[in-house]
Amino acid sequence: MVRRNMTRAGILFVLVGASVLSCGEQTPTEPDLNNRITVVPTTERFETSPQRESRELLIDGRPTDIEWNVSGDPVVVLLKGSDGGGGGDYYVSLRAAWSYNAITTDSVALYLLVQWPDPTEDRQEQPLVTSVDWQDDDGHSLIDCSTNDAIVNPANWTRSPLREDQVVVELFSDENGAYPADKWRWGAGTTDAITPVNGTEFVGAVTDGDTFGSETHPAAGLAEDFYNDGSGWVRDAASPTAHPYMLQDNFLPGSAVPLFLADKGSRDTRLNRGKPVAYSIWRYVARPLSACDSLSPARVDDSSIRDKTWNPGDTNPSFLSGFPDSAEQYSQVDVIARGSYANGKWALEMRRLLEPRPPDVAGVRSPARSDDVVLLPGHTYGLRITVYNATKTRGSASAILPLYIRPRN
Repeated sequence: MVRRNMTRAGILFVLVGASVLSCGEQTPTEPDLNNRITVVPTTERFETSPQRESRELLIDGRPTDIEWNVSGDPVVVLLKGSDGGGGGDYYVSLRAAWSYNAITTDSVALYLLVQWPDPTEDRQEQPLVTSVDWQDDDGHSLIDCSTNDAIVNPANWTRSPLREDQVVVELFSDENGAYPADKWRWGAGTTDAITPVNGTEFVGAVTDGDTFGSETHPAAGLAEDFYNDGSGWVRDAASPTAHPYMLQDNFLPGSAVPLFLADKGSRDTRLNRGKPVAYSIWRYVARPLSACDSLSPARVDDSSIRDKTWNPGDTNPSFLSGFPDSAEQYSQVDVIARGSYANGKWALEMRRLLEPRPPDVAGVRSPARSDDVVLLPGHTYGLRITVYNATKTRGSASAILPLYIRPRN
């Protein structure tokens, strides 16, 4: 007896031919996957097209063949829900390269491209939801803010259970999973698409805040960066005087009332680093919520909506985003990433310096101390990928895979 089964394999749905299954078999045999990842060397600027055009590996969430063909065929990796907390079993496609400066020959960075199937795009991370109805259908106000504190009343706000799509990449000192190790977290709403602005375009743009990254990988955001020396995961170092890095809670402790809204006053919300204000608020465009804030920022930014006031079910982001002061100096900004979603598939590009920035200890930069695994050509490390589909707990994880950084010829 011959059967034809449909199996989810990597990015595509592959039809398994009649010759694969014999009589009595119910499922196709799992392929013998090559899970060794070879990281090939390349310059960050290179010529690969027939026209000898110059191209650059950009972290912009748009993986093109002219960028990634240099890495060779992708490695197909199996993710298992049993290894990640209860998610599904499916395949991801993985490509890797490392770059060097063609003039000085200095090593620069590790590049990763991860692609995986996902039926839906989820970018909101537990948004704050209001039950307030500010005006009726005829445009008449239902709330007098001088006598009614409805918009700041904790009884009128809840926190949604919605979760963003997330990816965690762990990098170990060897292929057996030895410590020290690094961990990078990308979130579709919380870390993605934090695009810088041109400092000459907007008056009041903040150096190292709004403009950071505008000249290098301008479409990328910072992934969260953690380090583990064997005693547990801790965040990589930043300036001791810096504003809390990357994500700051935007709600009062013990409640779901927003602390801040995106401001469209003195600083245009275009300075929100290219992010929709429904997902996250760049801390430089934030202003405190008051009892007389009648307008929903997400509605203000949506030209298709006529009523701009608060309506039941409207949301406000539960996080503020930001960079530490003098961001380029600290190891907490070693990893940048950007993802894109199209046709039922995510594509995530990531970049981390091979020789990370030295951390800052008690205000003094300390090159002798490292809170990152230093990546050296000719060495093999361990890599594990975990994907969370609109959840923070039920993930799908790979085994620890050998990651070999091939030396230059």
